Amino acid sequence: MFTFHETVDSVERVNELLKSAAEVRSAVRHALDLLGDFTAMLDYSHNKGFKDANEALEYVDKVLVPRVGRIRDALASQTDPHLGRLELAHEAASRLLLRLQMLSEGGGAGVLP
Repeated sequence: MFTFHETVDSVERVNELLKSAAEVRSAVRHALDLLGDFTAMLDYSHNKGFKDANEALEYVDKVLVPRVGRIRDALASQTDPHLGRLELAHEAASRLLLRLQMLSEGGGAGVLP
């Protein structure tokens, strides 16, 4: 048996965990902005007119590779905790759904006020 209060608490918890979706959206937008900057850096490399292949490789090694690493790290650090919370929300919603299905199939038996 479960109470109506327990059900409300479960819904509130799921709702709180789902707030992470906005944080993930923000992190992805930020990563997209960073990738836009990276694209501009790639365009610059095509227009710069490097003297030779070594100068171009130096630009890649010193500028482009570190930048793409920072973009990857930023995306991971800004999304991992929130994705974990979204997984918890899914698990909590699944448990709540089972409880509500039992209530529905049982015609209201098993619910305490």
